[in-house]
Amino acid sequence: ATSTVLADKTLYPYFARTIESTSILTPAIIRILDRFNWRKVGKITMDFEMIKLASNQFEEYAEDFNITTMALSTYSGDPAWQLQQLKVKIW
Repeated sequence: ATSTVLADKTLYPYFARTIESTSILTPAIIRILDRFNWRKVGKITMDFEMIKLASNQFEEYAEDFNITTMALSTYSGDPAWQLQQLKVKIW
């Protein structure tokens, strides 16, 4: 329940959060990557619409810091195979 989509009270008038939206976390993640001068990253995301929105937000922020996603993989169960594929794509 971290998607920014859920903040739309016209669509979800009775929704209440117990944790922050991913929109709070994304800038922090970008700052960490920038702090360590990590300009090329790989991402594994869950195959879920709200997660895709967060991933897109990451790309928007990353562009401002010259951070490039070199590989992206999605999963719907165990991400072990995607992790192995990501390693092959990046290295």
